[in-house]
Amino acid sequence: MKESDCDNLNYMNKGKFIVIEGGEGSGKSSLINDLKSILADKENLIFTKEPGGTSLGEELKKIILSETHGKIDPSSYLFLFSASRAELLYRVIKPALDSGKNVICDRFILSTYAYQIHAMGRENLIPILECINNSMLAGYLPDLNIYLDVEPSVGIKRIMDDKTRTNLSIFDKASEDFHKKVREGYLKYVNIVSEKDKSLIIETTNLTTKEVLDKVVTVLKDLGIK
Repeated sequence: MKESDCDNLNYMNKGKFIVIEGGEGSGKSSLINDLKSILADKENLIFTKEPGGTSLGEELKKIILSETHGKIDPSSYLFLFSASRAELLYRVIKPALDSGKNVICDRFILSTYAYQIHAMGRENLIPILECINNSMLAGYLPDLNIYLDVEPSVGIKRIMDDKTRTNLSIFDKASEDFHKKVREGYLKYVNIVSEKDKSLIIETTNLTTKEVLDKVVTVLKDLGIK
């Protein structure tokens, strides 16, 4: 068998990479927890998240979400998130996909476009982000981005009403105007990023948790994850 044949075989066996995105209060965490419950017996499926997902990523997450260091510049945020993403990609996502496992990731590139680029008013950082992505991702783009869209006022109310949230992050506590900009960023960049990736937008404002779960489970079944 030629080396090129081996390359083709590895590509054919590559797992599916699904990313679940959403602003605060969109129901993203509840959805992922439900998916973990109903797909717990799937040996060829792993769940991961960012920021975090690795020991270094968890340390970076503490810095990112903490208010200890005061107001962090958006460009610093960009590099902190990118460092966490690179570690997650090479230690968790890439090895899993190459071994034929499917990966469901809580947040990925779209979050950076929505939060650090658009909501923070730093479109000037896009060339830097794209340069990082092009050199880091090396073709490991999501097969599907699932974006859970919610009206910011509804999302904020959900957060405030959720008694299980003991510690609110800096993003949880941000103004409604910030959350509106995050949503604008998602809706703006989901279509741009999706020129290469496929995306599904689910409007969750008026849907129950079960209705969202049913929609996502159907999509995952179509991808062979069931």
